[in-house]
Amino acid sequence: MLSELVQEIATRIEAKESRTRSRTASNQTRFLFSIEYILTDLWKSAYTIPPNRRCRIHLNKNYYASKYSPEELGYEPTLDAFKGMSALGLIDNKLGHFDRSKSNPSGEVTRYWLRDELAERLRAIDSHPAVHSKSDPSKDNLILRNSQKVTVPFTHTDKTLEMAKNLKLINSCLERHWVDIKVKDSQMTELIKALGNREAEDRQFIDLSKRTLIRRFSDGRFDRHGRFYGAFWQNIPRAYRDLITIDGKRTNEYDYDTFHPTMVYKLSGKELGSEDPYSRVLGEEYRQTVKKAFNSMLSSKGSSHPPKWFRIDEVQMHWKDLVEKVLQAHQPIADTFFKNKGNELMFYDSQIAQNVMLHHVKADEVVLPIHDSFVMHHAYGSSGELEETMRRSYYEVMGSDIGISEQFIKEPVTIPEEDPTNVQWDDISMDTLLKGQPDYSEYIKRERLWWSSRSKKS
Repeated sequence: MLSELVQEIATRIEAKESRTRSRTASNQTRFLFSIEYILTDLWKSAYTIPPNRRCRIHLNKNYYASKYSPEELGYEPTLDAFKGMSALGLIDNKLGHFDRSKSNPSGEVTRYWLRDELAERLRAIDSHPAVHSKSDPSKDNLILRNSQKVTVPFTHTDKTLEMAKNLKLINSCLERHWVDIKVKDSQMTELIKALGNREAEDRQFIDLSKRTLIRRFSDGRFDRHGRFYGAFWQNIPRAYRDLITIDGKRTNEYDYDTFHPTMVYKLSGKELGSEDPYSRVLGEEYRQTVKKAFNSMLSSKGSSHPPKWFRIDEVQMHWKDLVEKVLQAHQPIADTFFKNKGNELMFYDSQIAQNVMLHHVKADEVVLPIHDSFVMHHAYGSSGELEETMRRSYYEVMGSDIGISEQFIKEPVTIPEEDPTNVQWDDISMDTLLKGQPDYSEYIKRERLWWSSRSKKS
């Protein structure tokens, strides 16, 4: 059990400390909570895909006085727990830094990761961190950043309180259901490769314990950006999204056709026309590259420097030439590019996403947002209910219609459709479960643990 490991590590740390007096009862409680907090993060990291992602911790005293820090954490107890676990050889770390000398101050928070002894202890716990994952009700689920992408404090208004309330309703619904990815054990190496370079600081991880959402705003305003982030399914490569399951059931994904071009033309009072806004530039062959260029041009403040993703060999031309092609194909809205419109457009699409999710939350139905697309139990897609909700939500925000496309499941997963709540999981051995689908052992284990935990609560 994790609680037993917390006590053991606390005792080992205290045995090596050279304190002249014991901690007060309050500080001891915070000390134990800090160890549990760090251990829980490490436990989650042990089960990420790929395993053992680097965890982050703030060693700046000011952070612990902010609204973004859990109330139970304290600076000194957290520092004691972190240093103590490092001294015991349970974790390795890379200390953070912050450079104030630059025009745009920047830095990195301290990172830490598992060493072998603790990794083995955490993997030996007969459970999974995603099963026990719960959002912190004291933590604000709205994040405000300034134009330098630095998180800044804010005072709630009626508007932000309403958005926070809506997001808590959505997250409560997510926590009542089990979202997973039914990936074969034999597919794991392939999936890890698809996630990118293991050594890259910005590489993607799939952390199944990240089952709730935050909403992130930009430019110091609550009408800029506002998209939903933080959930594991948003990091799943597109080629693997058809493996997402909700309560053990297969899903379908729907997305809006040419989302931002349709928005821009509507806001500009211009007609988009029937021709695809991306293919009309260089043809269907280069559609995806043009799509990225179009959105980069909307979000950028200038055209001189190509974005990091751009490669000349993708379109056989320089960035400035591609820009000119896009401008020529979209002359009616040419004056909207390079005006930093991206955050404004994303606010509109975040409001649409909020409406889609809230509509279904009322019926305790899970909708998984991936910005301009939504994943839901396949039956809602087949019935047309999700598509209708998406159309209605778009109209409520934009006052016009839009096309919607279904992302068909390429290889439907074969999952029994019976209600898992009726299964007496405690009466079924793991051997019995694995016999039917031996290549899904990890998936089945997680599902079994989830439904077992639910049955114990009811």
